[in-house]
Amino acid sequence: TPPHPPVAPSAPKAPATPAAAAPWLRARPAPADAVARRAARGMLDRYGRVARLVLTTPAAWDWLSADDHALLASAPPPHGPLFAWLEQQWLDHGAQPWAALREALRGQPFEALATALHDSTLALGEAADGASSAEELRQELHELMRRLRIEHLKARETELLARATHDPAALADYRRVQAERRALLDGEDVV
Repeated sequence: TPPHPPVAPSAPKAPATPAAAAPWLRARPAPADAVARRAARGMLDRYGRVARLVLTTPAAWDWLSADDHALLASAPPPHGPLFAWLEQQWLDHGAQPWAALREALRGQPFEALATALHDSTLALGEAADGASSAEELRQELHELMRRLRIEHLKARETELLARATHDPAALADYRRVQAERRALLDGEDVV
């Protein structure tokens, strides 16, 4: 039998995970961590801005309607659980200063988020030096909630349109939700 040709050394094994091969593919930090980092830089979405206002202004939770509380508590994590907890704190203890909230937050899964949101206010110099009046804060909170309701209604419209193909009642609901969103866009208070 003819001799076998020499076997070439095998190629090195590929790394077990794509992240090992490409460090930039590593898992992204948890959403709460990302929100906390944005808070430190003052870059927040609407939910973050509402949370920051409520955490730094003890009376602010009372400025919100029951519908606002429900909308905030239904927000996706990390904000929704924080808002649900804030509502329970309000119901149990009423308006509380940051020191009391800070103590109650210990061990909560959203402690780091709430602390970062509160501390971002101090770093930015908002509300801590009394620069914003209660009325200005109330107006800002009202506008943020109006925008959040508009976003919520847009999402609801999309959901209802998808259902309308097999549920005729969904089309009527869609028209009602659309009218509500348009009224909010025109500056009318719908809630």
